[in-house]
Amino acid sequence: MVRGWSTSPPFLAPSNLKPFISKELLGSTTAVPFRTAGGRRGYGYRAELLPKVCAVYLEARDAGELLPSQQHIAERAEILIRGLAAVGIIALIDEATGYQRLREERALAVILESPIQKFM
Repeated sequence: MVRGWSTSPPFLAPSNLKPFISKELLGSTTAVPFRTAGGRRGYGYRAELLPKVCAVYLEARDAGELLPSQQHIAERAEILIRGLAAVGIIALIDEATGYQRLREERALAVILESPIQKFM
């Protein structure tokens, strides 16, 4: 657990999100220490956590429980979920057909980055 976090990371701490956070999800929010390329210490999360956190914000939005200050997070979560779905389907098909060996190295990243760029 990262110093200062009692039970959940800051992005899941708002009390209005609690009804949408399962015990399983909360248990998967343990920060993972790592070293940056420059040798500095950092903390990250398993990749599987990102779509689950997005789902929390989307479920809270759909239930009308987000605060106005959280709406922009749900908007970006929806864009990210849609992008991840598109990349996931393409990656699965590429893997099934063997095309992943022929695909450009950053092709999937480019597909994911495209809808996200308008918020950068």
